[in-house]
Amino acid sequence: MTVYTTFQDSAAAAIPRPRLWRVALTLALTFGLMVATTMGAILLLEWAGAGAPGASPAGVVAFLAGFIAVPVALQIAARGHYRVTLSRFLTRTGRLSMRAFLAGAGAVAMLFGVVLLALWPFMPPAPGVPFGLWLVWLFPAALALLIQCGAEEMFFRGYLQTALAARFRAPALWLVAPAVLFGLLHLSPGIYGPNAWLIALSATLMGLVAGDVTVRTGSIAAAVGLHFANNAIGILLVATPGALDGLALARSTVGPENVAAMRGMILANIGLILVGYATYGVWMRRNMGLQSDGPDRNTQAARTRRSDVQ
Repeated sequence: MTVYTTFQDSAAAAIPRPRLWRVALTLALTFGLMVATTMGAILLLEWAGAGAPGASPAGVVAFLAGFIAVPVALQIAARGHYRVTLSRFLTRTGRLSMRAFLAGAGAVAMLFGVVLLALWPFMPPAPGVPFGLWLVWLFPAALALLIQCGAEEMFFRGYLQTALAARFRAPALWLVAPAVLFGLLHLSPGIYGPNAWLIALSATLMGLVAGDVTVRTGSIAAAVGLHFANNAIGILLVATPGALDGLALARSTVGPENVAAMRGMILANIGLILVGYATYGVWMRRNMGLQSDGPDRNTQAARTRRSDVQ
């Protein structure tokens, strides 16, 4: 039995009502609440005179914290039309491992950290916010970033991937589709111009990696760690000008207007994602065991339920 089969059986056991209309309803609820919180954050920032979301420390924190709408929506959906606890979407083992989170975050942080240090003498970034101000905002920003990354992983890898795996057997549907949607939501032609599709491709690849890690580890914890470290580097340390750069300690001197240079950086980032995932996989196999530990006790019931709905 492969880890993918185990995940599918676990998903079917976790979600007893894998109907597509429930998925559509949950999508609508989640995005509706996200729009509401985003608009609320914009109005609050305008009232406080803090500028646009992402353009100041307060704007960055407000934007990221707005993702709290996602777990709220998923909790409503889980209790409302699935009649299960939210944790059933997030973990097969019944717990979210801090060790798995730190392993995922550490793999990305070490790899990207080495690359940043290696490139620093040749492409020194421009100064960002003053260090004292950055330090004052660091804890609330890290907490808001954890909310944002955790919320996205809850939705795409926790809920959507699990719900689709409970309904369909083809990984192209339940693994690839959430990653593609995740990538499309990162499509920003207004910021990145001709390179917007490469940004979306990079996000799609990150979604595939996070999805596969979730399958193999049995929870979203490691995927949240990967996501958190990746976003922390790009938002809190060295940000791209014009893209949530209001709380970055430094800003890249290569902006979206430099199409050729930005394209090279995005392609390099895609390569780093692949190398990072390979590095993480090796570490996990040696230290934690990346392979699934076998089927759930509800496997047979899950198979029976899947045959009933297909």
